[in-house]
Amino acid sequence: MRPTHILVADDSRTLRTHVRRVLTEAGFEAAIAEDGAQALQQIRARCPAVAVLDINMPGIDGFSVLSSLKGMGPPFDELPVILLSRDQSQALETFGGPSWSVSAQAGQPVSARRHHLRIPRE
Repeated sequence: MRPTHILVADDSRTLRTHVRRVLTEAGFEAAIAEDGAQALQQIRARCPAVAVLDINMPGIDGFSVLSSLKGMGPPFDELPVILLSRDQSQALETFGGPSWSVSAQAGQPVSARRHHLRIPRE
């Protein structure tokens, strides 16, 4: 049985490495992307069970990735997303409407003890 595949997209190498390590130690398969363009490319190639997106990436940011996913149709428009943001209210203010399906919003820095998220195993 393959581990659940999760994509982590953040422009901070430190944060990408940290989140990947936390997920891998928890038994997940974690792929990383340095920006929104790489995230979309990887999602198209292999749709993950969950995407973890930094909101404030240069170029294609997390908001733009979410907008792109909404326009891609199934299964991409139903992909569970966890948003990372230093401004913890930013994601909720922007995606508080019923047309967005943000699964969770986690503040930075990410802490394995502070962020206990239940991600279904494949």
